[in-house]
Amino acid sequence: MQLNIFCILNSFYESIPLARKIVDTYVSLVKSRYTVKGREEDLEKIDEFLNLNSFEKLLDQIIHDTTLFGTCIIEKKEPDPCVKLEKLDMTSVEVVTDWKQGAGARGFYEEIDRVILHQRELNEIPSDNIVVFTMDGIDKPLGFPILGFWFHDWYSLKFAPQAMINMKYRGRKWTLKTAKAFIKYAEDSVILGSGIPRFVLKKGGIPEEYRGVWMPVLTSKINRHREKIVEVVEEKIFPLVLKRPYERKDYPKFVFV
Repeated sequence: MQLNIFCILNSFYESIPLARKIVDTYVSLVKSRYTVKGREEDLEKIDEFLNLNSFEKLLDQIIHDTTLFGTCIIEKKEPDPCVKLEKLDMTSVEVVTDWKQGAGARGFYEEIDRVILHQRELNEIPSDNIVVFTMDGIDKPLGFPILGFWFHDWYSLKFAPQAMINMKYRGRKWTLKTAKAFIKYAEDSVILGSGIPRFVLKKGGIPEEYRGVWMPVLTSKINRHREKIVEVVEEKIFPLVLKRPYERKDYPKFVFV
């Protein structure tokens, strides 16, 4: 039996209010308008390409998936006259990795070799036909989801409401009190792991006495997330439009504003 970790994370998001709150709050902080800067002849091609691919909507989906799943995979479809970008449903994706050697024999690293879509029919997509976005991760090739991998806490929260009903119905008050304390512990654990303080989740803003600590932490986390998106857009997506290899000095810049 195979378990799809993306399905598990999505089930937490769909069924646990706190999980949805953490994801949606962080996504709202990362989302921003963008602009592209560069030479006029390049900008015309890029603007047309981004508009044809409804990139504002796609960018929102990239931010959401990299937050919830740690990873967002885009398939490159190449009908004439323009490459079409299509986000894959991560809950139906099987990621197959392989070890590859870097340039100059600098050692081996793990990279996505292909993805397999488990839908009505199996569809295998090679790595050359995908673009991968990730949130901060411990290591390649997948990113680290904001809900983390502390599943024992999330499953406790997922099944807690029904357990509480059963305890109340059976009149076990002492057990009910203990369960409430355990739920509070699980909530505190997953909130701490997400890096989003409770007062931000409550939309009360950051209290003045905590601003000196939490503002730099949140700003750094959000900026790192945006920078990783910018890197992939500039190095992997813009070359599809401009038909020339990426060069840092001679390429348009994708900028969050």
